[in-house]
Amino acid sequence: MTLALLSLISTAISGYFYYSSSKDYSYRDAYKRADSTIKIAVARISSKIAEHQKAVRTLAGQKEIRTAAAKKQLSSIIDVNSVLDHFNTAMEVDVCYLMDRSGNTIASSNRNEPDSFVGQNYSFRPYFTQALKGGPSIYMALGVTSKKRGIYYSYPVYGNGVADIIGVVVIKAPVEHIETGIKQVTEGTLLLAGPHGVIFAANRDDWLYHVLWSVSTDEIQMISDSKQFGAGPWNWTGMKRINPDRASDNTGTEYIVHEMTINSSPGWKVVYLWTFKSVSDSFMVPLFRTVGNIIFALFIIIGLAVLVLYKKASWDITARKEAEVRLEKAYGELEDRVKDRTADLANSNEQLKAEIKERTRVEDALIKSETGFRDLSQEFNALLNAIPDSLTLLSSDLKILWANEGASAFLDKTVTDIKGKHCYSMWHNRSEPCKPCPVMRAFVTGNIESETVRTPDDRIWDLRAVPIRNETGEINKVIEVARDVTQHRKLEEQLLHSQKMEAVGQLAGGVAHEFNNILTAIINNIYLAQKSTEGGGPAKDNLEKVLKLSNNAAIIARELLAFSRKQYVDLSPMKLNEVVKGAESLLKNFISEDIEIRVLLTDKEPTVLADRHQMEQVIINLATNARDAM
Repeated sequence: MTLALLSLISTAISGYFYYSSSKDYSYRDAYKRADSTIKIAVARISSKIAEHQKAVRTLAGQKEIRTAAAKKQLSSIIDVNSVLDHFNTAMEVDVCYLMDRSGNTIASSNRNEPDSFVGQNYSFRPYFTQALKGGPSIYMALGVTSKKRGIYYSYPVYGNGVADIIGVVVIKAPVEHIETGIKQVTEGTLLLAGPHGVIFAANRDDWLYHVLWSVSTDEIQMISDSKQFGAGPWNWTGMKRINPDRASDNTGTEYIVHEMTINSSPGWKVVYLWTFKSVSDSFMVPLFRTVGNIIFALFIIIGLAVLVLYKKASWDITARKEAEVRLEKAYGELEDRVKDRTADLANSNEQLKAEIKERTRVEDALIKSETGFRDLSQEFNALLNAIPDSLTLLSSDLKILWANEGASAFLDKTVTDIKGKHCYSMWHNRSEPCKPCPVMRAFVTGNIESETVRTPDDRIWDLRAVPIRNETGEINKVIEVARDVTQHRKLEEQLLHSQKMEAVGQLAGGVAHEFNNILTAIINNIYLAQKSTEGGGPAKDNLEKVLKLSNNAAIIARELLAFSRKQYVDLSPMKLNEVVKGAESLLKNFISEDIEIRVLLTDKEPTVLADRHQMEQVIINLATNARDAM
């Protein structure tokens, strides 16, 4: 009985230490994973914010932006709309718009949409007032016009100097740019909250526009007055602080709380909530399974030992000693099993550490990749200062009254040299109007007219003539928009050629497939004929020749199938020198006799794992490309 009691005490102590170590490790691992998750989320959000901040600063420095903010004329508004459209498309944002010093929107990329910002006044928005003070601004809010969430990036537009602010340019980016990364987190709750705790983005849609922590009535009124998050209501999630890193909800469930501030947006935080129950479940289930098995085995061993001791009580001392030896041996085996299990747990711990290290490495690589992509995006944005389409203002006698820099660049003349000249003399070197002329038709019909023409330098242009009426309703001027579509037409021709080549490849694949079926039947019949032919003789030799030729034909059919993309991929080790030698005979079918084929092999005999037919197709493609380049 004493031995049994000691065994139970020893088992209980071992189980307690095993439980404590497993619990501590699980909580440490949970904290590390939570810290890693929130750091990645903040890094992604900060990266996207920095990218759009640089974009809005670049947009504010555009010449068209400054001109439109200063003059507010029709010609400058047309120019600035083109620039806003370019930035809106390139950055994949909701809208780009320009406001004057009073907060009135004078140009916008959504000008043709039902919820157009043009004519709207947003002087009450903090991003406008902060930009008027001379600095950039970031503002996350629900749009008062579009009713869509967005992140507003604003920057002042300067006139003659830093002290001369003539307007504010704004880029509204969709919140999905940052919410996509947040929703990828499936364990726990990850959210982005504002200064008053209003949840703006989260991996739980039912928490949007809720306040994370309990707030006072005065704070609710401040949220309502700001118009930042719509008209409300802003319900409470029920979360309560227990201490700085602990919280609980209305059901009493406790959470681990991780918070991190976004440096570029004061007051905004990323919050990650992780429940204690999910951490406990990760180690309690395997713990009870392991400890239960050990205790069950221990009870069986101890029970048998006690039964033997009672029945053998009358035996002599020797028998008792032998029984004690057996019991000690059983206890030693139990300790060995515990040691083995401890060793297994240690190995699992090392594996988990290795996995955490690898995950950290991947996360660092991801951040580095995102930084590289951001730099590349900035370089690409610099290239977006593309030459705009040619814009000319024409009188009824087809004289150029005004021209933009695009027209000047296309004609290689200054704007002064273009003004007062007839359009047909400048573009087509003619002494009389062109036929057909969309501008003349626009003067006659009063409608927008279009035409595609070719200039003497063999460039193709899409022309669009837009009539302008005076205060009496008469058409006195026409704006002609000219776009060079020469390269676009060439690309259409290349696409048509590619489609024809694809059809040829599909036809070749179909023919090769049918041909391969016929060859299979021929080869099978040759094998049957060989079996029925006894001994040697001419018939046997002829069948061997026919079989060899049929196999060669089958190889050609497979090559045709590989060419048409119909063949399956058969990866196997192969020597590149042998592949090149085998492709030499195929190249003679594609290369004309007036071109010499030279095969140079390496002495190292390189071996790769690949599909032989695809490797041969690569060599054929390279050779035919070289042939076409000659």
